[in-house]
Amino acid sequence: MKSDIIFESLTLSDSKGKYNFYFDASEFKQNSDNNKSKTFFKLHSIGFDENDIKQITIKVSNQKDLFPKLSNIFKQNSNEFNEEFLKALDNNKIKINEEELKKIFRSYRKQNEIDFFIHKNAKAFLEEQFDLWMFNHLYKDSQIQQWNPNAIKRMQEVRNIAYEIIYFIAKFEDELKAIWLKPKFAKNTEYVFSLDIIINKAKDSKKLLDLIFKDKNFKNQIKEWKELNLIDENFNILLLQGKTEEIEKYKTYILIKLAKKYKEKNISMQIHLAAMRNNNKKMFNLIGADTGFDSIADYNIIRNLSYLLDECSKTFGLPKMIFYSLNIKDYYPLSTLIGCFQGDRIKGKMQLGSAWWFCDNKDGMEEQMKILANTGSLPLFIGMLTDSRSFLSYPRHEYFRRILCNILGDWAEKGEVPNDIEFLGNVVKNICFNNAKEYFS
Repeated sequence: MKSDIIFESLTLSDSKGKYNFYFDASEFKQNSDNNKSKTFFKLHSIGFDENDIKQITIKVSNQKDLFPKLSNIFKQNSNEFNEEFLKALDNNKIKINEEELKKIFRSYRKQNEIDFFIHKNAKAFLEEQFDLWMFNHLYKDSQIQQWNPNAIKRMQEVRNIAYEIIYFIAKFEDELKAIWLKPKFAKNTEYVFSLDIIINKAKDSKKLLDLIFKDKNFKNQIKEWKELNLIDENFNILLLQGKTEEIEKYKTYILIKLAKKYKEKNISMQIHLAAMRNNNKKMFNLIGADTGFDSIADYNIIRNLSYLLDECSKTFGLPKMIFYSLNIKDYYPLSTLIGCFQGDRIKGKMQLGSAWWFCDNKDGMEEQMKILANTGSLPLFIGMLTDSRSFLSYPRHEYFRRILCNILGDWAEKGEVPNDIEFLGNVVKNICFNNAKEYFS
C-alpha cells in the first residue's frame, strides 16, 4: 500500500462554528518522484471572511523557505503548537483549546490523504494464492475419491486458464506500479539519450556503450528499469552489448549478397540514405507509417559506405549503383567517394542520384547538379527519378528539365561552358532520357 497526501485549499470550522480556518495550499507543489516531503504550516493572517466570521488563514507548503516572514504553527519536528501561534490567537481574542486545534489540523490532513493499493509482484502473489486454494480444494474440500487421467487433465486446464487470467491482472497491476514509480525515473532532465539512439546514431557507439555498461551503478539502473516495467525479467545485458555489432553485421551481409546478385544479373542497385522515419510515435500509432512524420537524418554515412564498396569491389566487383542522400551535406563526400569506384567501361557506372524527397525542389536539384558537375561528369547523369507510388509525380520530369536548362543556360551566358545550343541541347536530351535508357538497358 502506498499513501500520499495531496494537499488542496480547504476551509474548516471549529465545533461551535465561531472560527474558520482557511488552509491555503495554492503554493504547495506535488513531488515529481511521489516521495513524501515535510509539510509546513505557517500563519498568514487573522481577519474576517465575507460573512463577518473570524478567519485564520494558514499557508500550506512543502518548501521550507517559501514564506520566510511568516511564523511556523508547529514547533520544529513536533506536533505541538508554537507559542507564537497560540499567542497570536489569544491576542485576536480567539478562544479555542489546543485539543480542538489539533483536531482541525488532523481533519485537514485526513481529508487530503489517499491510499494506493499496489502489489509489488502481483503475478507471484496471485499464483501463490491460487495454488493454495487449489490444494485445499483438491485435498481437503474435494469430493473426488479416485484420480484418473481425465480428472487430472481437467484440473490442469483449470490451472492454465487461471494463470492466464492472473497474467492479465498482473500486467495491469504492474502498469499501476510503473505509473507510481515512473516520476522517479527522470526527476529533472535537460536531455535524454536512450540506448537505441546511442546504438544507431552515436559516433563510436560501442565505446560509449561499454563505458555505460561498466559503470558501477549500471546494475542499479537495470534494477530500476525492471521496477518501472521498461524491461522484463529476462533482460540480458550481453544481448544489448552485442546488439550494435550484430545489427551492422547483418545489414552488411545482406547488402553484399544483394550487390553480388545484382552484379551477376546486370541489375542496377539503388541505395537511399539519411532518412529518419516515424519521428512522431503518437501519430505513428494513430495513423501508421508514411503519413508525413519522417525527416532528414544527420549522421556520418561515408566511412562505412567506403568499407562496403571496397569489400564488394575487391571480391566480386560492383554492380551499377545509384546513391541518393536526403541530406544535402552528403553530396560532396558521396560524389567524391563513388568516383573512386567508377570503371568496367560503363559510362557513369556509379551515380550520384538526383535530389530526393525533401530535396527534389528547385534549390535541391540545382545543388545536386552543380556538385555533380564540380566533382564528376554532369553529361553522364541519368537524371530525375519518378515516385512509382504517385502518378502525380510524373510532371517533376518537366520541372527538372527546365531547371537543368536554366543551369546550363546561365553557365553558357557566363562563358563557363560552350555557348553552343546544339551541344547543350544534346546534353539535356541525354540527361533527361538517353543516359537512363542506356544505363538500365
